[in-house]
Amino acid sequence: MRPAGVKPRRIAAAGAVVLLMALGGERPVPWPGGTPPGEADVLAQIDEALALHELERFEEYLEAWERGEDSEHIFVLQEAIDAGQYDLERLFRFGDALFGHEFRGSDGWGAAQTPAPMQRIHSGRRGGLDTFSCAGCHSVGGADGAGTATQNAFFAGDGDALDSALVRNAPAAIGLGFVQALAAEMSIELQLARDAGLEASATEGTEVRVALVTKGVEFGAITARPDGTVDTTELEGVDTDLVVKPFGWKGTFASLRRVIENAALVHFG
Repeated sequence: MRPAGVKPRRIAAAGAVVLLMALGGERPVPWPGGTPPGEADVLAQIDEALALHELERFEEYLEAWERGEDSEHIFVLQEAIDAGQYDLERLFRFGDALFGHEFRGSDGWGAAQTPAPMQRIHSGRRGGLDTFSCAGCHSVGGADGAGTATQNAFFAGDGDALDSALVRNAPAAIGLGFVQALAAEMSIELQLARDAGLEASATEGTEVRVALVTKGVEFGAITARPDGTVDTTELEGVDTDLVVKPFGWKGTFASLRRVIENAALVHFG
């Protein structure tokens, strides 16, 4: 699907430009993985981007015609996901729609305050309100990107003075599902190492010190005791539950769901 007026040769020309930039003449530009994509891959990505653009534009037209129509595309029940009612592509569409959705009072935006004023310097548990959408602060290089300086968030302030707040720039949000999956694997490996130490301690009747290393990352050590307790004083970089939490400025969230819940509370009210 292509927007009206966009000819195939224009898309081919766009692909050629991308390839020339990637090849860089006599001095190739470094490319992730070492090899730049071929023309067919570039054209496929352009077609996919144009199709997504057309879909989003169509949904904007629907919203203009029928108020609240776009809110239907961001709502899905966990029970429906668990029941297998949606494939991964459809679930991605839900997430993509949620990321770009501009929240309004009818969606619960600013529910704690009536009327709900915008507030750049955060104050209190609900922070702002300082934006209407995830994409409003994550846009550098396109959707799911980082934020510009003007999109900084000012956390934990007094609601007025800039120097009272913690200034944070929106990080890139693309590919975080892989980060969550990796953290989950690391958590399991750390917990299995703890359990093995406890079993060995119970069998041998003596304390067993277990060095905690997973995916090449060291998290200190624990000491398992025969009575089933664990000395965690040597832990580093992980809580006593041995759950790796890769999200949040201080590593406070283990899953994207918890991050999104917190962001909705703080930025959208």
